[in-house]
Amino acid sequence: MRYYFKIQIKRIIRHIADFGVKPIIGIPLLIALFIFTSYAIFNLLDFPEYIYSILGIFYIGSLGNKEKNSFLKRLFSKKEYYKVRIIENLIFALPFVIFLLIMNKLLLSIGFILMVVLLAFLHKGTGLQLTLPTPFGRYPFEFTSGFRSSIITIIIAFSLAIISAIAGNYNLAVFSIILLNLTCLYFYIKPEPEYFIWVHSYSPQSFLFHKIKIAILYTFLLNIPVICFVALIFTGSIKVLLIIQICGFLLIILGIVSKYSNFPSEINLPQTLSIILSIGFPPLLIAFIPFYYFRSIKRLKEILQ
Repeated sequence: MRYYFKIQIKRIIRHIADFGVKPIIGIPLLIALFIFTSYAIFNLLDFPEYIYSILGIFYIGSLGNKEKNSFLKRLFSKKEYYKVRIIENLIFALPFVIFLLIMNKLLLSIGFILMVVLLAFLHKGTGLQLTLPTPFGRYPFEFTSGFRSSIITIIIAFSLAIISAIAGNYNLAVFSIILLNLTCLYFYIKPEPEYFIWVHSYSPQSFLFHKIKIAILYTFLLNIPVICFVALIFTGSIKVLLIIQICGFLLIILGIVSKYSNFPSEINLPQTLSIILSIGFPPLLIAFIPFYYFRSIKRLKEILQ
């Protein structure tokens, strides 16, 4: 069991190194980013402790995917399997719990701990297997697989929009739209197999245009029900919602060109920081998108031509 956790630590260090930064620098940066994001949620949103807890529980729940659970069951006995899952969940829950305690949310931190322990006993991929139908099947693969793997996040976003209407909380409604856009951005960050690129007969420019066109169309289809609902509930907010959605489109475009500028490797630390900075200060998108676009063209020429 100790060997397993040692391997996990080495994997995390290796992932940080793959971003092009030394772990001795990357680890403090990740801690600083976590603290900054946590304070941003508590300072910018109403009912931040509940939103923060939901996001934390979803993140920890995503650790127990089907492939990982199957591997752990082959590696350990049933008793050791549950012990590993509980310990691992608690380790990743620790930063969230500490921050909730700092914000004087003692009862919520206790509930958070109980929830992550319960997550260790939930098995993804067991029982009845259902293939969720999606309206995104015509142009795979990002939205098709992304929609199915992130369905819980999408349900949470839609639920937050409904709760915002009941509570009369406009900020919560805005957060639900931002969460949907960030979820769509996540669909396009992980690189696909190279086959999914060179199978096309596009030029690099046409390929990027095709990817961006589909991303904007599908993001619009996913977000428009929430935008219309929020606009009807909070009359007079349509201009703000449209600005947020336009920024969401631009952020997804940045994610696409960032990914292909470093393809087939995953996006590195500078690209990740560019996306994070753009989330916090959208005008930076005007500079980052052209920069990574031309780098993407150069990289795609090696594959498509």
